[in-house]
Amino acid sequence: MNHEVYNYNIQTTPNWAQNNIQVIPLVSIIGKTTGTQPRQAGTDPVHVQQLVSSIVNFSQQVPVTVELVGLDSNENPTYRLVDGNHRFSAITQLHKLNKN
Repeated sequence: MNHEVYNYNIQTTPNWAQNNIQVIPLVSIIGKTTGTQPRQAGTDPVHVQQLVSSIVNFSQQVPVTVELVGLDSNENPTYRLVDGNHRFSAITQLHKLNKN
C-alpha cells in the first residue's frame, strides 16, 4: 500500500485505521530484508536508507501489509510480509540499532 492509498483509506472510511492497523512484533513477521522482491529492480538499499532517515525524523507514515500464516512453536501468530519490503527493511535496521 502506498502513501496515497493509505491516506485515501484513512480519509474516506470511518474507523479504517482502528479496523485494519495493529502493532505486530518484528519477530512475528516473516519478511525478506535482502534479495529480490516482485519488482524487477529488487530492494534498493539507497531507498531503504532514505526511509530510515524519514522514520527517525517523522515516524513510520505508512504501515507494511502482512497476512496471517500460522502460529509459531509458542502459539504466537506469525505473519508473511505482503507489501512494504523497503519499510520493513528500514524498521529492521532501526530495531538493530535501538531495541526500543
